[in-house]
Amino acid sequence: MTDRVPHSTDENLLTLPETWRRALHPRRGGVPVPMAKPARTAPGRARALLDERAAAIASPAAGGYGDRALADAARRHLDGAPDPAGAAAVAAVVADRGGRAGTDRAHKAFFDAWVVEHGLAFAACALVELGRTGSDRETPGDRVGAVHLPGGARPRLDGALERRARGLLAAAGDGEYAEAVRRLEGHRPTLATRALVAYLVPTRRDWVDESFAEIATAAEAYNLRWLTMYSLSGPEHLANRLLRLRYGDAHAGLLATMLDGVGADVLPFLAAHAGDPGLSGEDHRNLCAAAALLPTDEAFASLLDRRDDEHARPALRAAMRRFPVRALRLLAAAGVGDLLDDHVRAHRETVGAALPGLPEGVRAVVEPVAAAHVRVPEAPPESVPGVLADPVWRHPVRPVMAGLEPPATHETVWRDGERAEWLATATPWIPVPRDPHWTRLAESCRRGHHSLEEAQLLLHGPEDLARSFLPDWTGYFGDDAREHMRVLVARHGRAVFDAATSLADHEPGRNGDVLLPFLDAGTAMRACGWAVRRGPVDAAGLAWLDRHGPAAAPFLVPAALGGKVRPRRAAEAGLRRIAARHGAGAVVDAAPPEARDALRTLLAAHPAQTGLAAVTEPGDWADPAFLPQVLMRDRDRALPATATRTLLELLTLPASGTVDAVRAVRDACAPESVAAFGRAIFERWLEAGAPAREIWALAQLAATGGDAAVRLLTPLVRAWGDGGGAARAAHGLDVFVALGSDPALAAIHDIALRTKSPALWKEARQRFDRAAAERGLSPERLADRLVPDFGLAADGTMTLDYGPRRFTVGFDEQLKPTVVDGSGTLRKSLPKPGAKDDPVLAPAAHDAFTTLKRDVRAVASDQRRRLQRAMVAGRRWELAEFRDFVAGHPLVRHLARRLVWTAHHPARHGEAAVAFRVAEDGTFADVHDDAFTVPGPATIGLPHPLHLGGAVDAWSELFADYEILQPFPQLGRPVIALTEGERRSVRLERFAGVRLSDADLAGLRRRGWYTDRFQAIERTLASGHRIEAETDSRGAEHVVRAVRLAAGAGTFGDLDPVALSETLTALAGPAA
Repeated sequence: MTDRVPHSTDENLLTLPETWRRALHPRRGGVPVPMAKPARTAPGRARALLDERAAAIASPAAGGYGDRALADAARRHLDGAPDPAGAAAVAAVVADRGGRAGTDRAHKAFFDAWVVEHGLAFAACALVELGRTGSDRETPGDRVGAVHLPGGARPRLDGALERRARGLLAAAGDGEYAEAVRRLEGHRPTLATRALVAYLVPTRRDWVDESFAEIATAAEAYNLRWLTMYSLSGPEHLANRLLRLRYGDAHAGLLATMLDGVGADVLPFLAAHAGDPGLSGEDHRNLCAAAALLPTDEAFASLLDRRDDEHARPALRAAMRRFPVRALRLLAAAGVGDLLDDHVRAHRETVGAALPGLPEGVRAVVEPVAAAHVRVPEAPPESVPGVLADPVWRHPVRPVMAGLEPPATHETVWRDGERAEWLATATPWIPVPRDPHWTRLAESCRRGHHSLEEAQLLLHGPEDLARSFLPDWTGYFGDDAREHMRVLVARHGRAVFDAATSLADHEPGRNGDVLLPFLDAGTAMRACGWAVRRGPVDAAGLAWLDRHGPAAAPFLVPAALGGKVRPRRAAEAGLRRIAARHGAGAVVDAAPPEARDALRTLLAAHPAQTGLAAVTEPGDWADPAFLPQVLMRDRDRALPATATRTLLELLTLPASGTVDAVRAVRDACAPESVAAFGRAIFERWLEAGAPAREIWALAQLAATGGDAAVRLLTPLVRAWGDGGGAARAAHGLDVFVALGSDPALAAIHDIALRTKSPALWKEARQRFDRAAAERGLSPERLADRLVPDFGLAADGTMTLDYGPRRFTVGFDEQLKPTVVDGSGTLRKSLPKPGAKDDPVLAPAAHDAFTTLKRDVRAVASDQRRRLQRAMVAGRRWELAEFRDFVAGHPLVRHLARRLVWTAHHPARHGEAAVAFRVAEDGTFADVHDDAFTVPGPATIGLPHPLHLGGAVDAWSELFADYEILQPFPQLGRPVIALTEGERRSVRLERFAGVRLSDADLAGLRRRGWYTDRFQAIERTLASGHRIEAETDSRGAEHVVRAVRLAAGAGTFGDLDPVALSETLTALAGPAA
């Protein structure tokens, strides 16, 4: 929650926000800061430390080790004659152990004890002495002594302790303060102590001036700059070169102290750091926020001049709220229409009162703006939607049932064919031994740890022998551990449960699915815990919940109705996920009978009632006064202010919990007004710097924005991801997921295709894959359904209306637009609107054509890539889907006609697939150009030339006769087929002597190879097999010696021939 920006009636006062006051280093006569006085028990804590370190204190007290003068002072102090240097020596020795935190605690304990026992003046002097005193340990030996630090050394004190001492001095009575200043004068012998004393009592301007002068020339100055930065008391100090801010310096404590000490004269210093690339984003935000606190026209104008800066604009908005009359004058004088418009709308009463006193020129600008902002009257209370009149979150519902226990059962549940699928998981790094002697191998493993042999035994050995190793097996956490564990879970089930759980906990986002078959209380709660987290981790938890559905409910109900907050929330979230997919009734029926009524109450309540979700107070940037009114259906009335504030609170809830409530608001209000309200919230959030803690302003677009939010967000999400803002971009993707419409899912897919950010690609890919799974589709099948048709007719054309003229737009085989006029004449392009054309229809049609060309060009490129990947991956289409989404799609059909397809009959495994093409009229034809009918049960493939074999030449001749140009190389694609000897080998010599330049390596990286000039060039196939090219590097040239299959991966004949060909042709390409 942010500080509320106060609106002061006196716009010439400097008022610090509460958060800045708490960080301020107070000065006498400045902004008061409450500082707790030392407790009366402080001396007791100090004595306890002395008793604990009695042996260490004996050394300096006896003068046995360390500085002799400090040892004498320590002895005098311990003997009852208070001595600041002696007190500091004792404290330094006592604080010698315990690390930085222990040292700081000890220093604070002694300082508070000094204040209570000897007064603030003594404590301040002892603190200065402690700042220049350290401990020295005898080596070898156990004795510890106190020593003075070098004169320019930074005080070994916690900054919070100096601030505390300065605060107590600032609040002290006049006599006590004068006594402290008088006594401190005797404790300024070194550069460092003079700087520290000037910091503690900055009212002594002569000491501050002296410290600044010394530090400006001293070699040790950098160590002490922080003291001087908090000591400055006048604008002349700001010229010191050491006060130039560095990364992370511009925090609230320093800036608040500068404002307190220098006031409005600090503005040039702030402005001098604007745009400094050496500062952090947080630094720049704080510098702008400091300028926004200054009650001067110059400070406001400095922010106004930088209003397009991402850091300055939120600060400018804050200054507008803090100084509304000044903002009115300066915004009007500068002619900043958008900001003035917002300002007048938000401060109507202030504007009305200030108008008569404004300069004539300013008044002339403001008056018409004020006249234009006549608010729509508020609707009567009875017209307010019930969700806003009496919001659910004000009525908590938290049923609790004590004594419930989850079932003690532990099941392993497999879907049909799933166990066999897991058993077949490729583990190329752990192959079956060529001539296994399992008993001998087991004995070898028992004599010592042999990770490869042990893994082979567990994965491939006789089950009874493998199981004998499982009780002592602690698991494996390598890169391929997930694949290994899937096989082990399928082979051994519950026997590897502990190892599987450890692996899943180690990296849930990557390995969590190894627990999918297990159904028990611990796994259920673990899955719920993952599901409520963000990122890839939640996918594992959601997959488990979706997998087991209502069967998981009995394991979750006790926690969901229990009293412990964290397990309760996780379990409730899991039960709601199951209820969303199977119905609340199914979840309740699966619960223990005695818990069903309470569970029914829990699931019927809104998440905001149960504590699963909570409203948050919007920041100042979301003040309803700055937002458009939400109009009722009749548009003659608007939501009352209280209802608008409640609507804001509603929108801070997670999108999944607001959809129904916002729908009720849209039913009662003008839908476009609700959408405009949500869009304004989002835009104001962006202006405020898009604070991550208020990400709800982005998430609420899923409830208020509709598909218009997709158009608004898509370029922003891509820009955020490519610009390093992957976390914010991921939240944008979540908006698309929550919308769930075809345009929203298409946007996710488009971002996954086009983003340059690996992190954003991964986030988009995960969400798209999950959306596909929830619809019972593969990602590629879902992508087929999302290819836009752009409003084209079934024949792939569109009519554009110019009024008196009409044009028919279509696309040729290369998806370039064609234009035919009303007479049937082919035009080179769509003409620009003329004087006789309809002034509304014609420009709109021309703009639509321009947009259509751009969008089709992008879609065509995407579809070419998708089809090429489908060819390499060996993808198959059901016949109906092929007709609907490929051969019959208004755009994709043009690509389909230029490719060779194959029909695969499921009942004829021994027969070769039949190749065919899609003719111009949409029918199918074989290589002889005879009509071809695909059998009903057949699936359709896009064959790689390796699969066409000898038919490639015939098809190439046919395509040449028809002058068909393929959208990507299929028939003319380079292929590499292995000889029989190469298939039995793990090494290919045919690539010896291939020369690769650095540019060639860059090309290989783009095609999936990993390259490093100091290592072998390698690529890992989808099957997990790794191919390596051994090279000799000769400067910028790399010569291949051979290509080999990584150890333990079988032979080249075990690999998919298409994947191998694609991999090897990429390597051979540079030499071609």
